Amino acid sequence: MAAPAAYLVTGIPGAGKTTVARLLAQRFPRAVHVESDRLQEMVVSGGLWPTPEMPAEAARQLELRARNAAMLASNYAAAGFVAVVDDVVVSPGRLALYREHLTARPLALVVLAPATEVTLHRDEHRG
Repeated sequence: MAAPAAYLVTGIPGAGKTTVARLLAQRFPRAVHVESDRLQEMVVSGGLWPTPEMPAEAARQLELRARNAAMLASNYAAAGFVAVVDDVVVSPGRLALYREHLTARPLALVVLAPATEVTLHRDEHRG
């Protein structure tokens, strides 16, 4: 089996996705780390972060963010980089979106599932 051309690192907020994705990318001679949160931060005005109520516009922006992260990773992978994306994949539909738009193959899914106390501790101590 060929080594993955791309990785999708997911888990709940505070699980360590960004840290793990960056460390994973550093293991390869040519790699890129695509942080989906950074793409969300590129929205200068009118941006909506996901919330439990999830208004339609926030859901649309979340889908746009995932699609853009997938396409960016695909472009890097096509140029010979291992692409490592981190995002909260909240549903089978979101995973399907990544599988459709992150065309680099093979694609490895990495799911982080830390213990609750670990996640709460991380969440308390991050900026």
